[in-house]
Amino acid sequence: MKKSIKWIIPGVVIGVAVVFYAYTAMQSGVSVRTAKVEKGHIRAWVEDRAMTTLPLVHKITMPRDGRILPITLEAGHAVSKGQVVAQMDTADLKTALAMADARIAEIQAQIAINKYNKIENTSLVESKQVIESLNATGKASNELVRTNEAELKYSEWILGMEKKLVKEQATSKENVRRAQRDYGQAGSAVAFARFVSKATWAFAATAELLPKYIHERLGLKLLETDVLNHQLAGAQAEREMAARRLKRATMASPVDGMVLRRLVKNEAYLRAGTLLMEIGDMTRLEVTANLLSQDVVTVQPGNPVDLYGTAIGVAPIRGAVSRIKPAGFTKVSSLGVDQQRVPVVIAFDKDTLEGLKQKGRTLGLAYRVRARIYTEEKKDVLKVPRTALFRGADNQWQVFSVKNGKAALVPVTLGIVNDEEAAITGGLSDGDTIIVAPPKALRNGDRVKPS
Repeated sequence: MKKSIKWIIPGVVIGVAVVFYAYTAMQSGVSVRTAKVEKGHIRAWVEDRAMTTLPLVHKITMPRDGRILPITLEAGHAVSKGQVVAQMDTADLKTALAMADARIAEIQAQIAINKYNKIENTSLVESKQVIESLNATGKASNELVRTNEAELKYSEWILGMEKKLVKEQATSKENVRRAQRDYGQAGSAVAFARFVSKATWAFAATAELLPKYIHERLGLKLLETDVLNHQLAGAQAEREMAARRLKRATMASPVDGMVLRRLVKNEAYLRAGTLLMEIGDMTRLEVTANLLSQDVVTVQPGNPVDLYGTAIGVAPIRGAVSRIKPAGFTKVSSLGVDQQRVPVVIAFDKDTLEGLKQKGRTLGLAYRVRARIYTEEKKDVLKVPRTALFRGADNQWQVFSVKNGKAALVPVTLGIVNDEEAAITGGLSDGDTIIVAPPKALRNGDRVKPS
């Protein structure tokens, strides 16, 4: 009996202690953090890493094979539009241009010679006169032939008469011989006159060809001029090419801007297309964020943006989406997963960069920042901390509210949700107390103690 009493007393003490501890715990409840459901302004956003970019980086390259002279400009140097930034050795190019000029002058001189037709025109006039003269001479020679033929007939008649008279002894043989001499001379004169006539008409026929030859010569000169004009056009094209090459040998900045990179410093012989330097207008600096394709569908041009990060400092700066590029690209994430991303270009608000510069910070090209693009916003809506939300067994969004010191499970419907807050469209009222980041062990009806 004494032994039973010995064990009963400690058991009763322990039982009383357990009951007292349980009662105390029930009275104090689970310690939780709470927040009030309140009305306010909420935004939905898409956030990702971004980088400063330029809409256009001007690449200064070798226009053709040749020798580049030393480049004194360095990265960071300011340049103005039209300022010479690189220069090729132009000795050979100037010689080529001079040769082209000489070739043009030579062809133009030949064209001028071909257009000089005074000699041919004078020859045409003279040939007409020669033809007229030869025709007149031919006619005269014909008349001379007829005259000499008449003389021959007369000499022949005289000779016949003298021969009859000799037979009749009415004249002397001396007269017969004289008549024979005259007859022979008359025959020779006829032959000579006929020869002169034929020769004259032959010369006249030849002279008739002179105008045709001169006209053909003029036509040939026209054809030669056409050929020369084509040669002149080719020579002028070569001259323009030589002039362009000479002009391109002096490379100027296309914009007011800054040297971003200089890749060549010393004099060297380089191939056409070799990159010498890059120039950009830093006043047109912008930001490009490569967003996941499933996120970018909610982004629209004009959406406001907060830009922040180490390069910017503590306070974010403002911008807005200026354009969304139409084509995406595949990027492999750090975990080796293929991600489809779309470039979104963000413009800085006016005077933002100048204000940042006044704070002692200057953004350059390809600086890393973070971009938070606000895609939707609502005002005067009920909202709760994002960490108060969790999904129930039926995948319904729920929160724990605090009612009469106990946790009450409340299904809710949501509006805008971001990483920090969630808009409540149903299930809670303004001023309700909800539990933030509820413990996993917390159950509906458990007594809670706000901390």
